[in-house]
Amino acid sequence: MSDYVKRLIGSLTASYGVDTDKVEIKVDTDKLLLDVDTAIPLGLIINELISNAIKYAFPKDRSGTIVISLKETTGELHLKVRDNGIGIDLESKLKQSFGLSMVNSLMRKLKAEMKIWND
Repeated sequence: MSDYVKRLIGSLTASYGVDTDKVEIKVDTDKLLLDVDTAIPLGLIINELISNAIKYAFPKDRSGTIVISLKETTGELHLKVRDNGIGIDLESKLKQSFGLSMVNSLMRKLKAEMKIWND
């Protein structure tokens, strides 16, 4: 998963034309070998969360950092995607976002839970 996540981030930064001098993306992942039934939904979740951070966290040439962490602790996977961008309007985005609806659906498949902080 570590190599996959790094390649995915590289693809997303190229696709969105991210200026890596302004937006730094840090990846901190354990070396994990996951079965395909876990890896595919997890990859789609990572793709959606990083895409959202790239598209919305840093408007008007604002600079900042996105951090993605994937760790295994006591038999559980812990994925964290953080940024120091402008924040999210939780009420409106969570109600109408197709991407976050897809993330919720994939999380149900993985029997996962999501926590969102806006601080």
